[in-house]
Amino acid sequence: MGAHVRFRGVRWQVVALAGQRVHLADEDGGDETVLAGRLFADEGFAVLGA
Repeated sequence: MGAHVRFRGVRWQVVALAGQRVHLADEDGGDETVLAGRLFADEGFAVLGA
C-alpha cells in the first residue's frame, strides 16, 4: 500500500488491497478498483519510484 503505479497511462496510488482487488486513487481524486491480474497484464504497467 502507498506505492505508485502506472496503469492505462495514468499514475495511481495503491490505497487498499482486498483479496485480488487493488484499489487505486489518482492525483485528481478519482478512484478505481481492478483485479490484480488485469493490473499486471496492462501493457504500460509499471511500479513507479522503485
